[in-house]
Amino acid sequence: MERLIKDLDVENPEIVPLLVDQWGIIIDGKSRHAAVEALNSRSDGNKFPRVPVEIRTFSDNLERLRQLKLRNSYQVKTKMQQYIEAQLMLQIEKQEVERKKRRGEDTAIARHGRSIDRVAATVGTGRTTLQIGFNVVEAIQKEENADLAKKWSKLLEERTNKMAYDIIAGPDRRS
Repeated sequence: MERLIKDLDVENPEIVPLLVDQWGIIIDGKSRHAAVEALNSRSDGNKFPRVPVEIRTFSDNLERLRQLKLRNSYQVKTKMQQYIEAQLMLQIEKQEVERKKRRGEDTAIARHGRSIDRVAATVGTGRTTLQIGFNVVEAIQKEENADLAKKWSKLLEERTNKMAYDIIAGPDRRS
């Protein structure tokens, strides 16, 4: 984020348009939007009085999720972002399976394992590791203490999978 802010904090900055769906949800450009907000807060909103936006109408949520995944696949990601993207992949996978079931399509889905197994194979990890990662991300996102959540995010990036167990089962999480 700091690099993006620095890149945009020049005399005549160029900014790639944000991609927004018909409901105003940013599909591509969340970091650019946050950087613009930060720069505008420093300059009384004068740095970027207008931000270019492309509005795209999606026929359904699955199409929107696919575009979100595609747009985010080009970025270098932290482990937390990778787990969040894998969660998105799992959502898409499950919705595709449901759509095919509703249409009565004879698919090979049942013969190729569960959705989480296919997503795990796609991202190159095991199902258990992926599920633990999902649980860690959820714990970090739900943590009300911002400093603790930040520390956990850093641990997730720097440490082994054992650390993920420690985050999930920390002293205040054991029941």
